[in-house]
Amino acid sequence: MQESRGALTKKLQENINLFRKAAKGACLPITQSTSPIQPILIGDAKVALGVERDLKKLKIYARAIRPPTVPEGTSRLRITLSSQHTEAQILDLINALKEVLANGNKANS
Repeated sequence: MQESRGALTKKLQENINLFRKAAKGACLPITQSTSPIQPILIGDAKVALGVERDLKKLKIYARAIRPPTVPEGTSRLRITLSSQHTEAQILDLINALKEVLANGNKANS
């Protein structure tokens, strides 16, 4: 059982590293985090809610975190990675984030 747990921990760390590398390559506004929770800084609370909604339409669940949970002007998306995510899923997430964030004006409508 300990061996299986170690393999899952290793896979989770690989997924975190893959996400961070791909997010940086896509110029996504990630913040410093080595945990499975990877914040994407959005800033405006309404835009964060719009991005959450647009991702949900793509069947991607990422919660918008906004005031009063975080300070005004620092709203973000909470991406939660697991060892069960595949490389393809993570790369699809990056592409969806890139697309939705590029269409930020639509996120407010």
